[in-house]
Amino acid sequence: MISSRGFKTGLLGIVFTAVGMVGCASGDSTGQQDGNLTGDAVQPACPGAMAPQGSAKTYSARGVVVAVRVDLKNPSTTAWDGIANVTDTKALPASGGNIIKSAATANAGAVAQAATTSSQAKGSGGTAEAITAATNASLFHTAPDGFLKDVLGEDGSGGTVAINLQKVLEDLGINDDLLAVIFTGPLKGGIQADVVQESAKSYCDAGGKAHSEATGKVVGLVIGGTPVDITLGPNQKILDLPGLVTITINEQITTSEDPTKSSMDATGLHVNLLDGRIDVKVARAQAGVECAGSDGGGGCGAH
Repeated sequence: MISSRGFKTGLLGIVFTAVGMVGCASGDSTGQQDGNLTGDAVQPACPGAMAPQGSAKTYSARGVVVAVRVDLKNPSTTAWDGIANVTDTKALPASGGNIIKSAATANAGAVAQAATTSSQAKGSGGTAEAITAATNASLFHTAPDGFLKDVLGEDGSGGTVAINLQKVLEDLGINDDLLAVIFTGPLKGGIQADVVQESAKSYCDAGGKAHSEATGKVVGLVIGGTPVDITLGPNQKILDLPGLVTITINEQITTSEDPTKSSMDATGLHVNLLDGRIDVKVARAQAGVECAGSDGGGGCGAH
């Protein structure tokens, strides 16, 4: 078990030049040396780090430090159009490459804020990777009185967006009484974390098969004023009140269309309010590959 108060903010003042990546492939198209936002040593995700790997036809990767999705959809459709991202690498080109984003502060309005943030997405050598991290993350800290303000961020095309949260909730028929149940109850005082970090990796083994994995880290988690002890396992539901709020740590969703394709969508801290009408993800990392075929040999992760 990891004590949520066992690490303190000595992690938070670290100066960094790039985001550290876990995994077997270390190629970096920008020539920058990988670092680590939290200052921890980054261990290879597999022991055969020098073993030959397969090659990839295409890569996909994206890192977003804060992703907010608000339900503006037409009830007759499943499309979402209320999306705001903060410190977003955007999608990596299918040919691969390396994209790094960082910011001294992150502000998604009253929904979420953070101090130092960084995200990276890259693909080369048969491996696609993404890692995102935030320090001093704070969600819903002004709720309920100051909660109904604009959600701020970037849209999917790189432009800025401001979503009028009060109008959205009014249109959905969500009143102040229901919000008060959440924000004077389980989330009174909001959610804080010293560090939220997530990495996702998809890679091709020497036999041409695709694999995906993820790792997450949350330090100093406090929910509703109460410190929370967590483990390192995936998909931990810290709080689950159906219809009101669900909080998941180190969420991992793997998709494999066939043996040559695999992707991972991982999130360090995922908060879902009111059956998804407000959805906030801190440290979201997505990675995927389509493998070219067998290169022979016994690469890392080969089965």
